[in-house]
This record gives sequence, C-alpha cells and structure tokens, in this order.
Amino acid sequence: NERELFEHSFRVCKDFLDSKIDGLFMLPVDFAGENTTINEAITSSFHSADVPMVLLDRDIVRMPRRSRFDVVVRESCGYNCDRG
Repeated sequence: NERELFEHSFRVCKDFLDSKIDGLFMLPVDFAGENTTINEAITSSFHSADVPMVLLDRDIVRMPRRSRFDVVVRESCGYNCDRG
C-alpha cells in the first residue's frame, strides 16, 4: 500500500535526521502513483536539514528534468552480457 510506504519512509527519515547523520545515499522509489511525492518529500526533508544527499540509480524527477541532487548510476549489461 502506497500510504504505508509513505508513512514508513517518513519514520525512517525522521530517525536519520534525529541521529544527525552527516550525509545520505538514497535509492529513490520507482516512479508510480504517489512515489514521486514520496521521493520529493524525503529529499526535501534532508535538504532542509542541510544533509548532503547523493541519489543512486535514478533521479527523483522524470527525464529530461533534473533535480538539484547528484545522481550516481552504475552501468551494467547484466549476467547474460557477451564478454567477448
């Protein structure tokens, strides 16, 4: 359920902020339904608290738009890749 995901995400987010973390690597939730809202709310919370954040694998907005966060993407052709 998306509502439960949203609530759980904010509990975890609050725990991290309360523990005064120095930075965060975040794998954004895939785009579907309210997930865009979840990603934007979480990143906004950390940005407001001046916690540096790097996104993994994807941005929080759809291309061609870009968020203000750095994004690290690992390119891989998977297990069945031709190694030739």
